[in-house]
Amino acid sequence: MGVQTPGVAVLIKNGFDIDIMLSQTDSSGRLLLFKALIKEENDTIANIYGPNKDAEAVQFYHKLSNLLRTNDFGNEEDIIMGGDFNCPLNINLDKKGGIQITWRHVVKSIEEI
Repeated sequence: MGVQTPGVAVLIKNGFDIDIMLSQTDSSGRLLLFKALIKEENDTIANIYGPNKDAEAVQFYHKLSNLLRTNDFGNEEDIIMGGDFNCPLNINLDKKGGIQITWRHVVKSIEEI
């Protein structure tokens, strides 16, 4: 069993105790967000593939932050988020080689989530 968009997917093991109540994707395939009942607890699960251009990334993370605050997904549940942020959150840990740019605005947008 699985939930997917043209770009990202979440695979769920057969027989896993989960009931997907609501899902949301974006047209670019960068976001898969769903609300699920897992072992009688409400959880929000997000799989993302973040843009690698600063302006697009900031806009994407602001949109995600707003979406996570809507009534549909609410912020009272546990949120499990993974994927490729396309942004090193810690230059010393996440980036080896190349130009070490500090994507300040993108990191701030992610931290606000």
